[in-house]
Amino acid sequence: MQKEKTKMKKAMIFAALCAAVLAGCGKKDSSSVWSAIGCVSKAPEAVAQKFLECKLQGDIDCAKKYMSKYAIKDFEALIEKTKKKMGEKVFNEMTKKAKEKAKGIKFTKKNVKIDGNIATVTFSLSEEGEKITLVKEVTLVKEDGGWKVIMK
Repeated sequence: MQKEKTKMKKAMIFAALCAAVLAGCGKKDSSSVWSAIGCVSKAPEAVAQKFLECKLQGDIDCAKKYMSKYAIKDFEALIEKTKKKMGEKVFNEMTKKAKEKAKGIKFTKKNVKIDGNIATVTFSLSEEGEKITLVKEVTLVKEDGGWKVIMK
């Protein structure tokens, strides 16, 4: 009887730990400790869309969360180059306007191609009420157990 209670207690503790891990999977970044303990990474199209949303809104820090650690350096260099060329004040104003304009953009997934550790996701982006559609392709790489955007 005592052995059965001990087994039951261990099983309940194990179940609680599994539930805690699974609950944390959706909330933690795939490059964190959660990926190391077995959380399933987000699909490449979800990562690509979040990256594009951040980028379109001019939220640099948000966009970097979805980028490969190697791509971040190139991205930061591009941002600095753009700031120098435009001037920081103009760059900041442009970023504010982008955030407002991005609210009305609709994403439609067109294609997802996964080839081993590389994925390519294509979206069409359109503004509400506009007939013009922009097609945007995002390339991702598996990094630390999750999908991350790379710069091409």
